[in-house]
Amino acid sequence: MMDNHKEWSLSKLVTEYMAEWIFFGTGVRFEKLPWSLQIEVRRITTVLNAFTSRSYDPTTAEGKQEIIDAFEQGFNLRDEFCTDEQLEELRILLPQVDDLYSEFEKERPIVSDFYRHLFAIYQASHEYVTAFDDLTDCHYTDAFFVVDAFKRKKINTHIVEKVKIIFKCFKILLGDMVKKRFTTSELIENYGYPDVDYEKLVEFNKKWCKFHGINFKNFRKSKKYVERADYSTLGFAE
Repeated sequence: MMDNHKEWSLSKLVTEYMAEWIFFGTGVRFEKLPWSLQIEVRRITTVLNAFTSRSYDPTTAEGKQEIIDAFEQGFNLRDEFCTDEQLEELRILLPQVDDLYSEFEKERPIVSDFYRHLFAIYQASHEYVTAFDDLTDCHYTDAFFVVDAFKRKKINTHIVEKVKIIFKCFKILLGDMVKKRFTTSELIENYGYPDVDYEKLVEFNKKWCKFHGINFKNFRKSKKYVERADYSTLGFAE
């Protein structure tokens, strides 16, 4: 059984969303996913429903797009305007064009406008940090490891620090939603969170890879690589 005491924060939800980009970032249909990835997508969807009090459905093209819009457009806060307190906190975190903040006195910005631009940067940084995920073993030459070490130690670490600022901005913009927490047991009981044994998922993935002639470690490489880059630890200050 999955860890029933595991707690989901909004930061974890956003990070997990990007980890399943193979579904959300492509045209693949839900029913075409391996069973294990369907479980992963349903996990994300049920947690999203818990945070937003909505009923998103990943099994249709329309429902999938609604989920994407929620994550990338600010969780349906498109009609809310930034408060003075939010703008002052953002000014501290994003001071590079301080003079532009005075323009907000004339026309207050919308929360989702700030959020979607910040999320676009987060997406781009995630794609860069995981850029080598799709390489197969035959591409791992000595030259690769030299370049990869430079990327991880010099560039990735810089990106990670900046993304932490972006998540702090998310915390400011999303307000009370960020304060919510849900345990896995609570999600299973109240929101239809998939109650599937983790080892059963691993065993299925091994069999699926064997059937399709895929090396199992390549199947999970993306998540392992993310963890290696310390990207999975990103999130709101908690």
